[in-house]
Amino acid sequence: MRFHATFFLLASLLLIVAGCAQGEPDEPVADAVELTPAPEFEPVIPGDDPDTPSLPVPKVDKKASVKKGAKKVAKKGDDEGFDEDLPMVPVEQAGAMVALEAIGGEMKLDFRDRIVEIDLKGTEMDDKSAVHLAALKDVRSINLSETKVTDAAMAHLAKLSRLNRLFLYGTEVTDKGLVHLGKLSSLESLCLDETRISDEGMSNLKGLVQLEVLHLRSRLPVSDTSIPVIVRFEKLRELKVQGTKITPEGLERLKRKLPDCRIE
Repeated sequence: MRFHATFFLLASLLLIVAGCAQGEPDEPVADAVELTPAPEFEPVIPGDDPDTPSLPVPKVDKKASVKKGAKKVAKKGDDEGFDEDLPMVPVEQAGAMVALEAIGGEMKLDFRDRIVEIDLKGTEMDDKSAVHLAALKDVRSINLSETKVTDAAMAHLAKLSRLNRLFLYGTEVTDKGLVHLGKLSSLESLCLDETRISDEGMSNLKGLVQLEVLHLRSRLPVSDTSIPVIVRFEKLRELKVQGTKITPEGLERLKRKLPDCRIE
């Protein structure tokens, strides 16, 4: 009797469990998505498609790149060692720049990278090296003080129409050199201290009507004879003649003729 009761209880439990399992809804299954392969990429080559714009080809600047103290000039087509941040010096001036820097010259460039100032004071500059100065067409100031230049070097300076400052202190320039300097019509400042000029050579400077500063100091044989030439420089604001043979009377005459000039 006990066996039948147990059997009946187990059978009931099985029926209940089976009914619950059949009542649970099945989870939805996502529909399968068919993947379509991406089309292959075909590069567009300029010129193949008439509707495709072409980029313009940049022009190559025919200039040489030179850096202060550099030994190499980057030429057209020479990529090795080229630096776009270096100053771009015109080709015609590049060789001169390298040669003058080799003897100790210091240069200043303007916003166009043209050489406008060069200081060669106390260097090994001589007449042979002076030939490079003629290539510096834009130079405004040159200092050749205490160098080995003579009258021969002045011939190269005569070609520099924009030169307005020239320093020749302590050089061997004589009256013959002043013949060439007299052609520098744009000259505003001229230092001839401790050179070898005289009254005879001073007459070659009478065309420098733009002069504002003139130094003739030292034991130069410049005397009152040169006063008629000096007073032609009406724009003079500074004149130094210490050590010359100009007399006190001559100084007074200069002061009367050039009232706006400081004379020492």
